[in-house]
Amino acid sequence: MCDFSTLRNFLIALAVAVGWAVSSAWFSYFWRDAPIVSNINWSITAIATLSVLTLLILTLGAASTFCSCVAAVSACATACTSIRLALTAGFVPVIVLLGVCYGMGHDANLALTLIYQATAAFGALTIYIGSLAATL
Repeated sequence: MCDFSTLRNFLIALAVAVGWAVSSAWFSYFWRDAPIVSNINWSITAIATLSVLTLLILTLGAASTFCSCVAAVSACATACTSIRLALTAGFVPVIVLLGVCYGMGHDANLALTLIYQATAAFGALTIYIGSLAATL
């Protein structure tokens, strides 16, 4: 029997880190006009986003291990493949947030658009991965 708990725990940790990164990005955006606070906020947002990147890589490893174990069951193999693809798609909003952090929200309209899009992408991926994980 394949143990889902490792993958589940990594998915939970990843969701918490995503919440931290997204909330930090919004906080940094709204405090972007305060010079000292802004620099600190964007640095914290970058650290939070790098933690998402690290956990994303670790979660992909856990998903690969779990998926190789359940490969014999076709329904589980399909869900596992979809989870791995969705996790891989998670690199896009991570890179977007890192780019916004690098620019420290210099262009307010662009930062607003990119943070909004990253938030929406993380939300959609979270719902999709959660629904797939419920089928395993």
